[in-house]
Amino acid sequence: MAGSVAALCAAGEPVLRRRYRLANAPSGAWHARFGFVEKPALLVASAREAWAHHELQRPARLGPGDAARRAALDAQTRRWARQQRALVARLAAAEDDGDDA
Repeated sequence: MAGSVAALCAAGEPVLRRRYRLANAPSGAWHARFGFVEKPALLVASAREAWAHHELQRPARLGPGDAARRAALDAQTRRWARQQRALVARLAAAEDDGDDA
């Protein structure tokens, strides 16, 4: 992968895009190790918020001693909800301007 990225950069390619399935955490981690950055998307934010919210609702998995994990999941839930609101507002503003977002 490093060789391919170097060759593309040498050829003047400014951006390299890749896709992977959201549920494939190992693939997401692999992409992150190579420096790929997730592009904000409403579908992604919605799926990630739903997952974090679901995990918060699993008392058998999160016992009373898991306060740090619960706090981290709560922060994730709030982060993804904020990102969704921002993306929806951006889409609405683009529609008002007649632009495609």
